[in-house]
Amino acid sequence: MGSGARALGMGGAFIAIADDATSASWNPGGLVQLKDSELSIVYRSFHREEDNTFSDYMDYSGKQSISISDINYLSFSYPFTLIHRPMVLSVNYQQLYDLNNKWVLEGFGSNNDYTQEGILFAYGIAWSVRMVEFFSLGITINFWDNAFGFNGWKEDQYDISYDKSRIYIRKENRSLKGMNANIGMLWRLCNERLTIGAVVKLPFNAQIEMDYSYQKFFNGRPVPVYKEYPPYLKDSLEFPPSYGIGLAYEIQDNFRISADLYRTNWQHFIYKSQGETFSPVTGKPVHISQIKPTHQVRLGMEYIWKKEGLMLIDIPFRGGFFMILHLLKKVLMIFGECRWEQVFI
Repeated sequence: MGSGARALGMGGAFIAIADDATSASWNPGGLVQLKDSELSIVYRSFHREEDNTFSDYMDYSGKQSISISDINYLSFSYPFTLIHRPMVLSVNYQQLYDLNNKWVLEGFGSNNDYTQEGILFAYGIAWSVRMVEFFSLGITINFWDNAFGFNGWKEDQYDISYDKSRIYIRKENRSLKGMNANIGMLWRLCNERLTIGAVVKLPFNAQIEMDYSYQKFFNGRPVPVYKEYPPYLKDSLEFPPSYGIGLAYEIQDNFRISADLYRTNWQHFIYKSQGETFSPVTGKPVHISQIKPTHQVRLGMEYIWKKEGLMLIDIPFRGGFFMILHLLKKVLMIFGECRWEQVFI
């Protein structure tokens, strides 16, 4: 999914629209529609609650919650003309995966606190050009590294007995580095009322640097089992390819509808560590995970209510829905106009 309250307010059906500064995250082929320089800032805030039940460890059952607020997307786009062709250049920052989680488990004579903090983000450069009057192309080059902050996740786990005589501390830090590209196109037909858009997000292999530490205390004294490994580059994370196609139709000058179909090949999402391969979706070895691709169906609409008087007033109304289909389940999510957070399934 891309970013922006407007696009998410339309259920994410934005591949064939892509006409604002967030287009670099949806379909870079649409960036060339910008006529003026544009700055885009997306701030997200969410609160998540989980109610877990463990059949084998009932004492650990209960509710867990976490709240996050931060900048999700930031971009600046600049239109210009070169060799008689309209072009747009854009620089972008986008959060792509939220890895924050927190569990506090009490039972069986101990307290077990687990905290995971981190995000995976990319900063990039997008470029779009109008090849002919009704057809444009674009590309976004994304860089995933630690140049503007920690790009990865940290895991801290504390297991403390009720009398505090035994304390176990485990810490893992992983940072990610890689690069990929998104390629998009936009084609306007039928007197520019019908628009076809397509985007391909290429797969890539990211390097994982990890350090690990483990400590044990008994009656306040450290037990000599502490071990720490320096950062190393033996782990890798393969991100899957994904691609989508979208249609948008302008029924009237102030009313249009859109639809997207998007596929992600999650069976190619693979974590490699010390010669073994795992699926991050299941945590199990790849050969027994049986992960299937997911297909997203997005539908949206946008209506601009206009009132003329001493000044022209435009009030937008947007709505849509977003559905993920695969062989095991169907998820239906309803989006409203003021949708600020991204949703990852």
